[in-house]
Amino acid sequence: PLAGGDKKIGLTALKSPVKNDDEDVTVTTTVITLKDGDPETGPGVLAFDEDVDVVSTVFEYVVGTAIEPYILPAATGGIGDKTYSVSATLPAGLVFDADTRTLSGTPLTAGDATVVYTVIDSAPDEVNTAVLSLTFEIGTAPPATVRVASITSTHSSIRENGETTAILLTATLVAPSAKPETILFTIAAPSAGTPAVRDADYTAVLGGSVVIAAGETQGRTLLTLTPLDNEEVDGNKYLGVEASASGGSARTDIKIADDETPSTSLALSVSPHTLSEDAGVTQLTVTAMLDSKALDAASTITLSIDPESAATRDLDYSALFNPSLVIPAGSTSGSLTFLIDPTADPKGIRNIQMTDPVSTACSTGPKVGFQTASKKLLSKTKRRCRPAILR
Repeated sequence: PLAGGDKKIGLTALKSPVKNDDEDVTVTTTVITLKDGDPETGPGVLAFDEDVDVVSTVFEYVVGTAIEPYILPAATGGIGDKTYSVSATLPAGLVFDADTRTLSGTPLTAGDATVVYTVIDSAPDEVNTAVLSLTFEIGTAPPATVRVASITSTHSSIRENGETTAILLTATLVAPSAKPETILFTIAAPSAGTPAVRDADYTAVLGGSVVIAAGETQGRTLLTLTPLDNEEVDGNKYLGVEASASGGSARTDIKIADDETPSTSLALSVSPHTLSEDAGVTQLTVTAMLDSKALDAASTITLSIDPESAATRDLDYSALFNPSLVIPAGSTSGSLTFLIDPTADPKGIRNIQMTDPVSTACSTGPKVGFQTASKKLLSKTKRRCRPAILR
């Protein structure tokens, strides 16, 4: 074999020019080519670079997920133009662009495959080819997951000396699930406050799990909670309730209010908490609940309709309203009723916010209070307790 590829030998006349009838005759040269016999270095040999990574690469893809376009290596050597192709074993859903040597597409079925990648040159006398073997592994997509966006309870607080309470828990997913989704409810540590100890501060029976049907977003279960009373001033305790789905969880806290600890705040609530604008005259009940120990003397809560309410009295609704609410001595709660008549209005939702501007129910402490809405929502907000000032 000739080292370094083909070699050429040039032949020419020893004497030139040649005379013919006294005319000069030009002599041209000729060339003899000695072909390199080494198939590894001959310029006509078509081959892929031995160092290409594609041979050792396993193409791992997932059904239903588009692949990142992948350019297969170019061959070297050969004669003339090159044509590239892949075998029919290319996984379904994938395509090969011969002009750019690019794989693309979205796998349709799972499984393993070996694909032959071939290049052919344009030699006139003998077609040269080179091949590479490519390995594909197509897996199935992992199950879709969905997380719990929130968990709510019908009771956010119970009293230490209270009765057994049935609490409805509602878990809401961030979006409807494409398949039935199992929600697991568990008692957990609270997000804040002193943790309540099971069998010391309370006993509980909790429905463990529920299945939310495909296309739905909510699942519910029941927590039966029994507080365990004691004679100690040990403050409020809290327990957490967690709802977990395949993609994540959410948590809410429930307070066990200590009935020996002096009350520092009260919570206001209203029922019903939603009214349609065409509901007509409706009676609402407002309840004030102390957070801990009952008061020795009767206490009066004076309510007013907040001027910042989005709904305007006598325009969006009319109301018969006695602002005084009394918590009797030795009790932890009191209530009042009033009548409201919402007015049909094309402008949509209008909120009525009620505040606790004056109160003798508690000393300065955590903010408490509530907000109401005539046509959509009545929900809790908070307001600081103040000394009694009638107005």
